[in-house]
Amino acid sequence: MPPTPIPRPTQPSDVEHNKAVMATMLEAFNTGNIDTIPDLLHADAQDNSTRPDLGGPPAPAAMHWGSQVQTLMEAFPDGQYGVDTMVAEGDTVILRWVFTGTHLAPLFGREPTGRQVAMYGYEIDRFQNGKIIDHTDDDSPVFSLLTIGVAR
Repeated sequence: MPPTPIPRPTQPSDVEHNKAVMATMLEAFNTGNIDTIPDLLHADAQDNSTRPDLGGPPAPAAMHWGSQVQTLMEAFPDGQYGVDTMVAEGDTVILRWVFTGTHLAPLFGREPTGRQVAMYGYEIDRFQNGKIIDHTDDDSPVFSLLTIGVAR
């Protein structure tokens, strides 16, 4: 009896599409064009990350991401997001991103320090019908903000 074949995605283009959505999201962050974020999200998308310092409890993803990115980009006007590693399988994309920038404007009530930062974070995004429906990430950026004396 022959071995059972390894399951393959029925539509490999879906995996590439999902990765492209993530790249488009980072591009929107970098350009400040956060009005495009809702187009990348499923109508029922949820952000399951809980970070009181960066926006509070789970919320509709478009609202949470837009305010978070706007806050960071105002404080780090030269800020840029980039992809460190991206892996996708089925309906899920795991992204390790990096954000670099210089703290040049107030953030969370703290005056600018002029310090440069490199923040790394992970996120797991699940897709439905080509759009992000579920997002979870870690708190690593908060620890980077602590290093410049911005977060408490």
